[in-house]
Amino acid sequence: MTVTVNVVVPEGLIFASDTRQTYRNERGDIKVSSEHTRKVFQLTSKVAAVTWGWGFLTRRNINSLVEEFKLGLDTAPSLPVEEVARQLRRFFVTKYNQEIESKWSQPVPEGSYATGFLVGGYDPGETVGKVYECWVPGEKEWLIQSTDRPGANWRGTEDAISGWSKATTGACANSRALLRNWNRS
Repeated sequence: MTVTVNVVVPEGLIFASDTRQTYRNERGDIKVSSEHTRKVFQLTSKVAAVTWGWGFLTRRNINSLVEEFKLGLDTAPSLPVEEVARQLRRFFVTKYNQEIESKWSQPVPEGSYATGFLVGGYDPGETVGKVYECWVPGEKEWLIQSTDRPGANWRGTEDAISGWSKATTGACANSRALLRNWNRS
């Protein structure tokens, strides 16, 4: 059960996640497979990502696949955050398709996703940080936050997020109000 958080303030971007990895066994019971799984990644010197969803594709964990992705990433100095998000999504869609074609897993229902990513950082020469969201499978990445529009995003396993978000909605509303007031001073 994953809980990932992205906080965007005028001064920067924050990515965080739990480290627990779970799976559902043949009886439908949720079991813990690891307490030390990496879900936050530095993709380039100016771009990071956080993930939730399936922990494995093509019999490999997401962390090892991210490391493979980074080896093939075009890290030209002019690579914008959106392009890193696009390349990450395409890489993982390919891995997802291989997973389904090999019959290791069943495809997710139409309109749903197996894995998601929040990808954020700074474009070369820019002072505004951006955060994009992308889903696997999926056909696009979209801008959800920037440092000139502060806020918080959380994603993860539905039951973990719904319980967590009910408890934090008031706190986040108060934080947004504080940020708005702080920005005015």
